[in-house]
Amino acid sequence: MKLLFNRFLGEIPRTDPSLLDQGNATRAWNVVLERGTLQPFHEPRHFCEASKPHDQLSIYRFAPEAGDPASGWMFSWDKVVDCVRGPVAGNSQHLTYWTGEDFPRYTDNSVATGDGVLPNVSYRLGVPAPEFAPYAERMYKAPEDEESEDEESEDEESEDEESEDEESEDEESEDEESEDEESEDEESEDEEPTGPEGEVGPEGPEGPTGPEEEEPEDESETGPEGEEGPEIDASTETDRDYVLTFIHQLGSLEMESAPSAPSEIVTVPAETGFGVRLRNIDVLPSGPYPAGSKRLYRRIYSGGLTQFAMVAELGADDSEYEDTIPDAEIPGDLLVSESFNPPLEDMHSLCVLTNGIMFGACENEVCLSEPYIPHAWSPFARYPLPDPVVGLGQADSNIVAVTLKNPYIITGQSPENMSVVELKMNQGCLSKRSVVSGQFGCIYASPDGLVIIASGASRTLTDGLITRRQWQELNPSSMISAVNEDLLIVSFTGRDGTKGSFILNPQQLDAGIRFTDQHFTAHYHDGLLDSLLVYDPGIEAIALWDSGEALTYTWRSRINIVPEPMCFRCARIEAISYKDLIFRLYVDGQLKYQCPVPDDKPFRLPSGYQSRQFQVELSGTDEVRQLCIAESVNELE
Repeated sequence: MKLLFNRFLGEIPRTDPSLLDQGNATRAWNVVLERGTLQPFHEPRHFCEASKPHDQLSIYRFAPEAGDPASGWMFSWDKVVDCVRGPVAGNSQHLTYWTGEDFPRYTDNSVATGDGVLPNVSYRLGVPAPEFAPYAERMYKAPEDEESEDEESEDEESEDEESEDEESEDEESEDEESEDEESEDEESEDEEPTGPEGEVGPEGPEGPTGPEEEEPEDESETGPEGEEGPEIDASTETDRDYVLTFIHQLGSLEMESAPSAPSEIVTVPAETGFGVRLRNIDVLPSGPYPAGSKRLYRRIYSGGLTQFAMVAELGADDSEYEDTIPDAEIPGDLLVSESFNPPLEDMHSLCVLTNGIMFGACENEVCLSEPYIPHAWSPFARYPLPDPVVGLGQADSNIVAVTLKNPYIITGQSPENMSVVELKMNQGCLSKRSVVSGQFGCIYASPDGLVIIASGASRTLTDGLITRRQWQELNPSSMISAVNEDLLIVSFTGRDGTKGSFILNPQQLDAGIRFTDQHFTAHYHDGLLDSLLVYDPGIEAIALWDSGEALTYTWRSRINIVPEPMCFRCARIEAISYKDLIFRLYVDGQLKYQCPVPDDKPFRLPSGYQSRQFQVELSGTDEVRQLCIAESVNELE
């Protein structure tokens, strides 16, 4: 009789060791099994120094270049941060966004890099709306042509007055001479009667009506500073009101805020020169924001609809503006940022869909941005759930929200028109950092095991691999999940303080689970390297997962129970090399024999005993293809 092991698999702790398939193990530690052979796992290999060497919980490789593994910079945080590249058209400036530090932030290659902890400089995501509406009042400003005509008219009137004065003086001189001659003639004539004190009769010089009355002044329209305006045709008056927005600019990225409240409505005549003076224009917000400017929009009426069109772009320090532009000549675009609110301050779990929608969670709400506009988060694109959201992921093109009680799937194409479906399985998420997405769907750690959500359904992935009691010993609340080469890698700190990681293939669960003593506190999967970058606390540096020196593996077979008591007397191992390979034989659970294996030749095992329970174990760093134990050498062939 012989026992042949030519396919090496991982552990299935839930199953009794005697009921496992032939290739499954009762201990698979530091092993790689993807090829079916037994290979050693490798320790992480140093990739770069960490800018923040202690307590590093999140890392991100910023602005790498294809084909250059040494390019880019490594961001690091001592907080749990979710960092993504921005879905911005022509993102050559490497706009990058994240949540979890304090409030949602973003940066680009013009400010992010430098000495010290990276990113060097970042800004608060979103543009706050102005707090105050602009103050609007009617004004009149005479056009330049009208002013010059008035001046010419005044000059002509002045010249006419001077000529009239000269003529008047000549006439007066002639009248005086005539009066003198007449007075001599009048002395010889009889004197006519006069009224008392020389009053003239009713036909005297002042006429029958007495002194002339002054004509009333023209009451024309004046502006707020007393400028006179032309007569107003009330039938042409229109109502105007305005809103203000703030603009933030970072490189080629222009971000606009939601508008302020509208100003008071001002009635303005259509005559030339009338307009609106806007004062007390709100100041830009203070805080971690890039350079900014302002925009003024005026309400226009067209086809029964009202919209705001831009009339002016103002500098950061401008606080006043005079608008005399006719409605038909408004030069600017229409306002489109009515719902462009900043993201909520305590948002976490930032992710991005392939259609350009970013999403995050805040308390019990899932919030979505406008497509391809990461700074615009509509208040109408928030979806409250019954329980607080622990983390977010993706399954296919759907959003997965895991809460303290149940997972939810959020589907749709428009941020403001999504549908929410609850998956009732009473499996809450115990660790935000255990939530991970891959081609298999979304996975998270629950009280009973790993839950997977895919194709609109959910199930406990590890139900057939591990019991609830065994799972709890691994301390699921400590788990940190990552994906590399289609494998799920989960780092944990067990209830007994043991640190390590376990690895499984969600699409090949029959291959079982394998464990490693390697542990990480932060990770980032780099698509250009096609590798998992981790923060290794042992070397306090960023390292490439499974890329360094080979680790000593241990693989122990299932308990093989034979029909009758017997004794295996020889063994043979076929391996790629024999530099570091140890064979062990266990009988009835006790170590019976061990020896180094120097080559592929058969070697003898101890005799003088009878048993029905046998296990074999291999340890070392050599790759093994198959192992065989038998009663005789002839059976090994």
